[in-house]
Amino acid sequence: MRLTVVMAISIGGLLVYGVVSLRREPAAVTGTAAAAAARLGREPANPAAWCDLAEAFAAAGETEQARGCFARAQELGPRIPPVWVRSMNFHVERGEPEKALDASARALALAPDYDGVIFGTYDVLGIAPDRVMTRLSFDGKVARRYFQYLMEAGRVEDAKRNWKTLRDLEQVDDPMAEGFVNWLLAHRQPAEAVRVWAEHLGPEAGDYPQGNRLFNGGFERSFTRARLDWSVSAVEGIAAERDAATAYEGRHSFRVTFPGTQNFHYRGLVQTAAVTPGRWRLRAMAKSDGITTVSGPHLHVLGEGIDAKTEDLLGSNPWTPLAVEFTVPPGASSVTIVLCREPTHKFDSKIKGSVWVDAVVLTR
Repeated sequence: MRLTVVMAISIGGLLVYGVVSLRREPAAVTGTAAAAAARLGREPANPAAWCDLAEAFAAAGETEQARGCFARAQELGPRIPPVWVRSMNFHVERGEPEKALDASARALALAPDYDGVIFGTYDVLGIAPDRVMTRLSFDGKVARRYFQYLMEAGRVEDAKRNWKTLRDLEQVDDPMAEGFVNWLLAHRQPAEAVRVWAEHLGPEAGDYPQGNRLFNGGFERSFTRARLDWSVSAVEGIAAERDAATAYEGRHSFRVTFPGTQNFHYRGLVQTAAVTPGRWRLRAMAKSDGITTVSGPHLHVLGEGIDAKTEDLLGSNPWTPLAVEFTVPPGASSVTIVLCREPTHKFDSKIKGSVWVDAVVLTR
C-alpha cells in the first residue's frame, strides 16, 4: 500500500512541511513519521526530535526536508555527538562522502566513543586516509586517534604516509614515536623505522644511524621503549643497569653483576638494528672483575642466516676491545645485538663477577 501524508508543522516560527509518500502500512507511518511530528510538537527545542523527523522525511524520500531538519538539530545541539552521527548516516546513505566526513569530524571532536564506527565508515565510503587526516587536522587529538586506528588495522603504507601529518600537528610524543617504531619493525619496515626514530630524536640521535647503526651505543641516554634502543630484561639475582661510576668514554657504561648462585643463561641487554646485505662489523669496549666459570659474557649477533659472537670475557680484565664481523645475506634487513652469557655443563658453573660494556658500534 502506498500512503501519502502531508505534514506542515510551525515550530518557533519555523515552518516544516513535506509530502511523505510511503510504500508502508498505515500503522508504520503513524508509528514513524506521525510520531516524530507529534514529538517535535511537544519538544520543539529537542535536537533528537528534529533528528527523528529528519530521518522520517529521509525514509519517505523527502531529502531536502530532511536536510532542513538535520540543520535545525545541529543548531540546537552543536555539542551533542549523536546529532552529528545521525547526520553522518544521512549523508552516507545518499552517497555524500565529503558531507559525511564533515559531520563525523564534529562527532569525533566531541567524544571518542564513536571512533570505531566512524573510522570503519570511512573505509566503507572509500575515503582515502590522507583525506581523512587532512580533514581531522583541525583537532590533533582526533587525528592521532585515527592514526592509531590505521596502525591497529595494519595499514602500513597509509600509516607511513600520514606520520608527517601527525608530526606537523605536534601530536608525536616519546611514547607515540616509540610505539610507531616498534610497529614498523613488527611489520618488517626496519629502514622506515630507523628514519622515523632518527627524525624524532633530532640532535639527540648523535651519530645514529650514519656513524653507528646502534643507538645509544655509549649508554649516555636513559633507555626508551623503542626496540631501536637498548632494552633490559630483569633476571632475578642479576644486577644490570647503566653505571655512572665507570665508563670507557663519556659518563656511563652498562654493568652486569652475577651473584654466583646459578648457572645463568643471560640475555638481558638487547637492541634491534636495521642493516642491509653485505659485510658488517660489531665492536665494543668491555672490562670485567672476577668473572668465574669457563663461560663468560659476550656480544651476540642474531638474524636471518646470522649467528656471530665475540669472545667470552673471563676473569678480571681492564677495558678490552671486543669485535666480530658477519655477513648479512640477501633479503635480511635487521639484526639483534644481545649481551649474553651461555650456561656451561662444567661442574663449576655458577657464574659470579661483574662485566661492563661501553662504546658499542655497528658499522659496515
